[in-house]
Amino acid sequence: MLPSSAYQIANYTEQGGCIPIRIKKRVVNSSNNGSPTNTSSGNEGGAATESSMTSEKRVVLAVDYQVLMVTTAGGSWVFPKGSVKKSETKKQAAKRETFEEAGIKGKIIKRLEPIQVADHAKGCNITYYPLLVTKKLKKQWDEMDKRQRHWVSIFTDSSFLRDDTFKQHIFYALNALRTSIIAVSSQHVNIYDIEPSHWKSTRDQLEDYLLLKQPVVVVDKKKKKKKSKH
Repeated sequence: MLPSSAYQIANYTEQGGCIPIRIKKRVVNSSNNGSPTNTSSGNEGGAATESSMTSEKRVVLAVDYQVLMVTTAGGSWVFPKGSVKKSETKKQAAKRETFEEAGIKGKIIKRLEPIQVADHAKGCNITYYPLLVTKKLKKQWDEMDKRQRHWVSIFTDSSFLRDDTFKQHIFYALNALRTSIIAVSSQHVNIYDIEPSHWKSTRDQLEDYLLLKQPVVVVDKKKKKKKSKH
């Protein structure tokens, strides 16, 4: 029996890869709230009453984290990864391989720890860096003739995210990412109950938080000059 994918082996080959992530919205609640309104019309000898319901639709959104997967030559779904060249770091190799295999670029999510797994079938240790996708996927990329691409929701694609669908190390990495990103992001940002009008600001705030960006301080130069005169 092979050891768990969570444990790396000392004499395995080291590889670097990325788990490309994008932040989308999903509808978690859509309900009609309202109260009946009566209108009456009548003439002598009787009255006819019409009852109508006026309702207002309330839509609530939540964050939907989606990851990009690519196929191997054998048709398995994996995350892009590859060997580390002598002239590059593991992180550089991960980003290079992601661009070659998936045609995508982004920024490493500093708020999340890299996910380390072992592919015992190939004899390699893999370090996956969560990567926030910042540019649209290229329609043409280096390995487009060899691979398919597919976005998977870590919340809603339960039929796709089964342990019998993936190799053991991929399934382990998916679960580790899901646990980590939900725990980290929900500490700082409301990701479950978002009004549609707040979606853009919530997404921007979440991206900045995950990338460890500092808030921008806008300085009013006119006020600064006036103060310096005194």
